Amino acid sequence: QDIYALQTTVGAIFETGLTTCGIGKYSTGTLVVWENGVLVPSYKSEDNRVVGAVREGKDQPIIMGAEEVLVTGEVKEGDWIVTSEKFGHGKSAKIKNIFGSKRDLFGKVIGQALQSSCGESALIKCFIQKM
Repeated sequence: QDIYALQTTVGAIFETGLTTCGIGKYSTGTLVVWENGVLVPSYKSEDNRVVGAVREGKDQPIIMGAEEVLVTGEVKEGDWIVTSEKFGHGKSAKIKNIFGSKRDLFGKVIGQALQSSCGESALIKCFIQKM
C-alpha cells in the first residue's frame, strides 16, 4: 500500500536493489550482468545473467525504458538484442522467435532495437525489457 521512490528519471527505470558502486564509470549503454553478487559489463554471447544497461555516472542499472545501448555488428530496427563477446556490447539475435527455437533465447534478450546500426560499436536506442 506504500510507494517509495528513491529516484524517478523520465524515460528509464533504474533498479536500486542492484546498486553496484563504480558501475557508473562505464560508458552509457554498457550492458551489465549479475556476477558474484555485483554488476559487471557483459563479456560473453547470449548471457542469461544480463540485467540492464548503464547510464554513465549512475551506480544502478536501467532495467526498463527506451534508452541507449551499445551494440556491435549489424542491427536492424526491431531486432532482439542479446549480449555479445565484445565487452559491454549487445548484438542482434537474428531470430524471429524468442521461444521454441533451437536457440532458446528466453532470459537472454535484454531488449528490442528501436534504431538500426552497423559497425564495430554503436550507441542505439533500444526498448530495454528483459525477456
